[in-house]
Amino acid sequence: MKVKIHIFILSSLLILSGCTSSVIESKVEKDKTYTPPSSYTFTHNNQQFEIIPLYEELMDYVSYVKEGNVKDENKYKELFLDPFREKAFSENDGYDIYTAAYEGYFGVPVDIYQFERDILALSEKQDLINSTISEAIMKSSDMLPGGNKKIYLIPFKSRGYSSTTAGVTLNEEVVLLQIGSSFQEDDLKNAAAHEYHHTIFMEHEDKVNRVPSLIGNILFEGKAVAFARIIYPDISMPILEEISYEDEKYVWEELKEELNSADPQLYSKFFHGDGQIPRFSNYKVGYQIMKSFLEQNPDVDVLEWTLMSAAEILSKSKYEDKFKD
Repeated sequence: MKVKIHIFILSSLLILSGCTSSVIESKVEKDKTYTPPSSYTFTHNNQQFEIIPLYEELMDYVSYVKEGNVKDENKYKELFLDPFREKAFSENDGYDIYTAAYEGYFGVPVDIYQFERDILALSEKQDLINSTISEAIMKSSDMLPGGNKKIYLIPFKSRGYSSTTAGVTLNEEVVLLQIGSSFQEDDLKNAAAHEYHHTIFMEHEDKVNRVPSLIGNILFEGKAVAFARIIYPDISMPILEEISYEDEKYVWEELKEELNSADPQLYSKFFHGDGQIPRFSNYKVGYQIMKSFLEQNPDVDVLEWTLMSAAEILSKSKYEDKFKD
């Protein structure tokens, strides 16, 4: 299996706070050993799912640094990245995770003591994490069945993301969720459903003969936002869904000039923002196009629109009509 694509989703606003409760502080000081939570496996609709915390490998690196060693990228690779790569993919696959594109997920932790506290906090909440993710996955599977999936879990490597959930779909079978120590259950459900949709698309990717393009990548995200919204209609994600009319019109004017561009730097502008294009416009506008499509085509099956080309989605959405005077 090859790592096919990098997808990132922020599931709540970033806040500058960390898990600093006295209970966890005390636990860090007192615990001399650490027993990591086990993987959790379940079956639904003839699909097998496994939720796999990667805390043990990360704690090996924490222990290495706490023994007085300096932070070491090579040691981090040896103790965490290599074992994860071989576990998630195979002995001779998955090397894309070492590239700069995955720095946000696989870079060396910044504050090793905060990182340890976050691992311990997540470990104590593992039952809740398992039940939250499994609920979202089962609902997603009911809507759009597919193959077996593995969902790996890690904490954020930097301070300031305690209430945030992010995800990356590495291929049709492997999802990585990055979870803040004080995550919100609704955010975790949304992220799990979102990334599940990506895996189903990837299962069928060879059939749809997808050509990388700006509009294709934006609708890849827009479809996943729309899917999660269908699964959880009462969970709103303002950071991914809401954009003012003026901003949306500006983004569309910029987007329509380069619809078929395969330039990753151009796509990055719609993801990160550039001062005029708002951050996460790829999700926001992608979702607005899908919202318009679903309003215009309410009877189209979920799998059908999941695999539908970006050009057909755009044409049948009548999305541009909203900007006509």
